[in-house]
Amino acid sequence: AVALVVSASGARAAAAGGTGVGEADEAEGEKEPGAGASASVNGGDSHDDSNSVPSEAELKAMLARKLMQDPNFQLPSGNEQLDGPAGGLQAVAKMVNVTARRALWQMIRQDFGEQRYDRFLALVGELAQRIKSLTPHRPDLQRDVDEALDVELIKQQIEHADGLADWDLNPFCSFVVERLKRLEAPAHNEATARWLDEFQGRAADSGADRVALLAQFFDYCHDKLDQIGIDTANAFLRGLVPVMHEHGAQFVQEQFREQIEKGKVTLTRTNAWASAASALAKERGLGPCSAAVVHRLGVVELVLPGGALAGPDLARPFADANGMDLLPETMAEERDLLREVHAELLKLERIALAVLRVKQVVPSAKPEALQAVYGILASDVAPFVLAPAEDGSGMRVLLLGEKAIGKAICDGVVNAVGKFHELTEVDAQALRDLLVKSFDKQPESDRTYQLVASRLRSIVRGLIVPAKEERTINAKGLGKALGALGVAPLSVPVVRVAARLLDFCTRDLQIHGGATYKFTVPSGSPSASPAVAADPTPAESARSSSTSASSDSTAEHT
Repeated sequence: AVALVVSASGARAAAAGGTGVGEADEAEGEKEPGAGASASVNGGDSHDDSNSVPSEAELKAMLARKLMQDPNFQLPSGNEQLDGPAGGLQAVAKMVNVTARRALWQMIRQDFGEQRYDRFLALVGELAQRIKSLTPHRPDLQRDVDEALDVELIKQQIEHADGLADWDLNPFCSFVVERLKRLEAPAHNEATARWLDEFQGRAADSGADRVALLAQFFDYCHDKLDQIGIDTANAFLRGLVPVMHEHGAQFVQEQFREQIEKGKVTLTRTNAWASAASALAKERGLGPCSAAVVHRLGVVELVLPGGALAGPDLARPFADANGMDLLPETMAEERDLLREVHAELLKLERIALAVLRVKQVVPSAKPEALQAVYGILASDVAPFVLAPAEDGSGMRVLLLGEKAIGKAICDGVVNAVGKFHELTEVDAQALRDLLVKSFDKQPESDRTYQLVASRLRSIVRGLIVPAKEERTINAKGLGKALGALGVAPLSVPVVRVAARLLDFCTRDLQIHGGATYKFTVPSGSPSASPAVAADPTPAESARSSSTSASSDSTAEHT
């Protein structure tokens, strides 16, 4: 199943690389695209595995981790992979595919006009091979396909009919679609039959464009074959979920130990991280606690922006000052997930700062206004825009610069606030100036940012690091803690990102646990949780005042 995704992605990349779309324009002469409020969030660390090709065993371990991470995981269909907001990379890929398809069928149209059929027959042969590949152990079905889609026979039929205009498409097209009906999920049969009826009606029209009909037919069949492959893989994945739930951790651990024995992996960074996490737990005065708490502390301080075990550069959390990788080898397979969590936490800090800037200019800002502001700041901004070419020849891909994206976001926030509060020109400009500072690539020098970031990080620690009972108390007080900070709209995203990191901690400890990690667990009298000892915040006071069952809706969501 993983190989299916990898091969599909590779095919699309090859198509994108081999099709000329035109040179991209770049706004304002900038050479690197930004991403608005999260422009400096998406940078990676020093690790580069772009040239590594995973083995079959590594692919299986990756799939096992994915199913442990998300029991409902399914492979997306081709349409779902390409669909996306206008202006995104998905739209660019879609445009490339459409351009390549149009060029191919223009050549085939020219071939038919010159009574050359090699290119079209190659498409027939490819379609036949794809259909046969779905039934590798049924030679009888494969023989049927060979007989019905015999390219030499089809060539003779076209030549005998004196060209494409008089060739009867129905036997050829009906066989293929009926075979696809037998192979696809029964739930799709009715729609497939309806499509075939409509297609045959169009083909019966003597004035129909036969090349256009064939292009539609091949597009439909390949989309169907893609979906059948995806459905088959997803059915297989659903059958694996119970096995992965019970044995997934053991399977991944065995694969990892095998990599160590073969010398492909060492535990140098892992041991250094475990030692640092143990020392940090002792330094923060944790009383008797479990290895799980020390593990969660180590993970949080590695992933959290500005964490005690993270790299000094917020944009490269898993690299030290010399650019060396800090991420433990045990977590390397989930590097992308940890990057995403780090980026989301950093983005929340920027959003919180921007929300406070709005309240600074409009102290009486309504909750509805702040919610609208959050919606704008939290949405993803694609650095690509599709725009009509000046000569009317088609669409052009425009690459926006950071300033253009930042300006668009600032204008959106000001307009959103203006719908609920009357803003003077002075207020609007003051708000824009403050928002621009919120998007600064290095906001660490801003004292307001330091305060916001420190409190948010402490709140997140309190939702992940302590034992279950204390985490529950902190979750119930989350609404009050964020409200005291003035960023109540962030309750749900904070819960969501904390849950992702907590799930990772649980899964990672299941896989490696005592077999790999060697923690030194603090002993002695109980003391404050690491969240409180590290950085006292509103979460500490909220803990004692919000233990009742009548907590806000955020606690219920948690």
